[in-house]
Amino acid sequence: MAHPSSYQIILTFGKFSGSTLGHVAERAPWYLDWLIGSNLPEVWRIAAAKTMSGESVQALDLPQMTQKWRPHRQSVSGPAGIVLVNKKIAAVKFPYNENFINRIKKEVDGRKWNGDAKCWEFPVVQMPKVVKIFGRDNVKLSRSAEKQYLKEVQRRKDLDVIREKDDSDIDISTKLPLYPFQKVGVEFVNRAGGRAMIADQMGLGKTAEAIGFALVNKCKTLVVCPKSVTLQWSEEIKKFTDKNTTIWTSQTIEGHGNNQFHIINYDAVRKQIKKLRKIKWDLLVCDEATYLKNRRTLRAK
Repeated sequence: MAHPSSYQIILTFGKFSGSTLGHVAERAPWYLDWLIGSNLPEVWRIAAAKTMSGESVQALDLPQMTQKWRPHRQSVSGPAGIVLVNKKIAAVKFPYNENFINRIKKEVDGRKWNGDAKCWEFPVVQMPKVVKIFGRDNVKLSRSAEKQYLKEVQRRKDLDVIREKDDSDIDISTKLPLYPFQKVGVEFVNRAGGRAMIADQMGLGKTAEAIGFALVNKCKTLVVCPKSVTLQWSEEIKKFTDKNTTIWTSQTIEGHGNNQFHIINYDAVRKQIKKLRKIKWDLLVCDEATYLKNRRTLRAK
């Protein structure tokens, strides 16, 4: 709680000009946080810090500010609105709010700013996360967006249930049978719509689970992996499916283009990117995904 003396100090600049420090601390404490880190005169920064900590500001010699200073707007004058752009992409539009913008950038995978429409676009699977950022009561969903939102909420509940299972009855027609926990992994990825990270420990069969998912959904699959395990992937696919694979290198393509499984190493992707983009892939498998941990590298791009 602000000290009584803070209600005697009137701000003479900025968004809350005419309000006292005490009232600003009650209604918009974020503004005082901003003021503390600003380049305004030190006496105002000290006053803001003391107000936030409940200390007296009576002894401070506060000057009358004549300089106009307008910080970034933070308040929201209305609810956020979410609509579906297509089956895979949704969009959210809201009044300028720096906090929400930073959270979207940090927390929402696959988000992209659409400068023409003045909105943030994101994968529909991220809708529960976006709604959570704003709060359900502060979001207006179009009819189609609300329907998709409820589906995604249910999907996440289903995934929590699958995580606790010891076995699965999912039908996987592999040449070699999968272990029960591997079938659970395939069911999890399947319910997640193919957007998932398989993070089992080494030797537990992450490769088999990825192959199993591709078979269940009949996906034309591109496996991107370190060069050292390219042949290992080909052998595993042959072992579990009895299917031939197509192996891409920096300069050659070995195998038939109609094969379901294609394999390429990370460094060769950049050399073959034009040809790769001409093919309609259903599934991308990134083995040893730590190779992509820095999105600024040429390999990750």
